[in-house]
Amino acid sequence: MTTPEQRPRSRRFTVVVADDDDRVREALNDLINDNPRLRVVGTASSGTGAAALCSMHQPHLAVVDVMMPTGGAEAIKAISQVSPLTLVVVYTVRRDRRTRERLAEAGAAAVFTKGALRNLGDALVALAVEDRPIPDDTFRSPDPSGCA
Repeated sequence: MTTPEQRPRSRRFTVVVADDDDRVREALNDLINDNPRLRVVGTASSGTGAAALCSMHQPHLAVVDVMMPTGGAEAIKAISQVSPLTLVVVYTVRRDRRTRERLAEAGAAAVFTKGALRNLGDALVALAVEDRPIPDDTFRSPDPSGCA
């Protein structure tokens, strides 16, 4: 896993987006691409598709829905195997601490609630750069590598 000192502070960060709902995937794509520091390099409708894109592009970040085919912990592990430097960010409607802890244990760098997605672009840049905190309504793994 890269350290904050190894991460570039001024370049654009690449992102893979995965959601099984076409409208949500398109909205996330637009939301992320609206941030000048981020660029979506691929979108997928499953965790398997996200892992394939991550293998191909080796993005800085992957934004993955929990509730999709091969989503959640399974997607986190698959992406981490093929693209170990990619920070996997998941989003969910579930707010319970146990779900969030389970995802962090699987290797998620952060877990967003779906209601917090309007701040997603800025939060992703903050996470990638590690020079400022991500929003309070976001759970963050104690160790971005998920190995804590």
